[in-house]
Amino acid sequence: MNTVHHLVDTVHHLVDRARHHGLLASAAVSATALFLLALRMHWTGQPFFGFLVFNLLLAGIPVAAALLACALSGTRGRWLALPLLGLWLVFWPNSAYLVTDLVHLRSRSAMDHVFDTAMMASFAGAGCLLGLSALSLAEAAGRALVGRWPMRLTMPALLLLNGLGIYIGRFLRWNSWDLATRPERIAADLDELWFSAHFWGISGTYALVMGAAWLAFVSLRSPLPARPEPQVSRATA
Repeated sequence: MNTVHHLVDTVHHLVDRARHHGLLASAAVSATALFLLALRMHWTGQPFFGFLVFNLLLAGIPVAAALLACALSGTRGRWLALPLLGLWLVFWPNSAYLVTDLVHLRSRSAMDHVFDTAMMASFAGAGCLLGLSALSLAEAAGRALVGRWPMRLTMPALLLLNGLGIYIGRFLRWNSWDLATRPERIAADLDELWFSAHFWGISGTYALVMGAAWLAFVSLRSPLPARPEPQVSRATA
């Protein structure tokens, strides 16, 4: 019986941790976005906006990487979390990048513009929530590795890098994996932008918006639950 109780407590603990990091909300909004897209494709018979599914999958990669890093950060192989955090950082801009897909929103005769607005907004919201969940998991892993204050001090730099990544994806049209396959070409493109007001303005805007969203997320998320202790059965006399 004690084993069953401990199993139930463990499941509740995992659900509470998922709620703390916003994973349940991210999954719910993502499912809503996918449902609306499937409904649109059924009504119109057209695959337009299908690229949003791929972009949503890319937004899930940093969540998976940060989740694994968070799990490893409390074990003996804690430093294996570092390459996973590197993977998280490279793919993290794909989350808020979904907001920029709103540029594809325009009036179309095949579908009501108001419906498309709700659908696109749901994908943008899902992307932001996935990004915040990934940041929450990465922050937890970072705190376990280097401490609370180093993570707090690096947060502005992380948010700015996220904004730079969004700009690189939307305007320079590079993908996350291009950092590994074509780093010299990305560096060449960036060399021309260091004094660009547009480059820093857009990047700073997304850094500011995600920073404000992060503060709201932290203030609203549920407390992190304590890990349940295994119950030891007492021998009867």
